[in-house]
Amino acid sequence: MKADSIVPNLVVGTQEYNSNEILSERRKELCLEGWRRNDLIRFGKYFEGINSSQSTWSNSGNPQGQFSEHEIRWPIPFNEMQLNSNLVQNPGY
Repeated sequence: MKADSIVPNLVVGTQEYNSNEILSERRKELCLEGWRRNDLIRFGKYFEGINSSQSTWSNSGNPQGQFSEHEIRWPIPFNEMQLNSNLVQNPGY
């Protein structure tokens, strides 16, 4: 079988390596489609990215990155809360 010169060889690595490769590929392929934040939250790297860029924000007038877990969750819709009395609203909403 002839090797395809366009498709790179598959590298089997650790779960972290593979996750980073998936994130990198999704960043390139889905650029400007609004998926980056959701991907970072899903892979547990949202705060890691924010914390690494705080030093560049310090001179821009942006508050020093007052971020919390509240910012990765959306509020539960009011209608859903009314339909199910067991639901508890996410913190901060």
